[in-house]
Amino acid sequence: MGKKLDNVRSKIDLTREHSVEEAISFLKDHAFAKFDETVDMAVNLGVDPKKSDQMVRGTVVLPYGTGKSVRVLVFAKGEKEKEAKDAGADYAGAEDLVEKIQQGWLEFDKAVSEAHLKASGWDMGAFGHSNPFECHFVYVHDVDAKDVRLFSIHQSHLEAVPVPTDIPNSVLVYLVAESLSDIRQGTLEAGRDNAFLPKLVAYTKCTKAYALWVREGKQRLHFIINVYRSKQGVEKAMLRPFVANSNDVVLKAADMMALSRELIAIDSTRHPEWFV
Repeated sequence: MGKKLDNVRSKIDLTREHSVEEAISFLKDHAFAKFDETVDMAVNLGVDPKKSDQMVRGTVVLPYGTGKSVRVLVFAKGEKEKEAKDAGADYAGAEDLVEKIQQGWLEFDKAVSEAHLKASGWDMGAFGHSNPFECHFVYVHDVDAKDVRLFSIHQSHLEAVPVPTDIPNSVLVYLVAESLSDIRQGTLEAGRDNAFLPKLVAYTKCTKAYALWVREGKQRLHFIINVYRSKQGVEKAMLRPFVANSNDVVLKAADMMALSRELIAIDSTRHPEWFV
């Protein structure tokens, strides 16, 4: 290993600066390990870490993940098996998969079952993405309509949607509230509306709750929105967001509702005007 590494180092031109593109190309062309190699990157920020106001901490979500795709197996029967396969699950089935696993087949990384999702209070159809292990979740409680919905957002999609700087927050609130109302009334299918999830993500990323979650460096986002609808129309609707602190893949519906009701009790006392 030492000779191979010395050989690669000897081919680096240390007399000039190299672009990131050149560095990546060089690393790929001169890789010699029998496994996927990793790269350490050092950045000179020009700060004094001994001073508390100059310390830099943070986390970065890679736009294309870590290079390893998670293979998901779904235990389901009949129509639910078809739903899982249509959504993109790597494997879906029931007794046939159990038999293969008993024979030593383990060509998957994560397994989830319809029963597991139902135990959490959600239906298989609530997951817009095939892999809940690579998703963030937005839970919407439309208080007046007594309607609760779960939306899954793939981690890469959350990163891809930019924070809209040219759209006022009040407009985003209106757009999301209007779409949620259409979904509840059956005039809009969230999974087939290419504009809805980007609007929901854009609103999410404009909130203080999301900014706090980013600063804390948590891996999984459980974003809950209480919708307080005014009798004056959808344009007066109030969206009350907050983030649940949980490492679970998905919150149980009962736990989510308990958190939602706690906030409703607080808001109704502190801001009764929101409920008029």
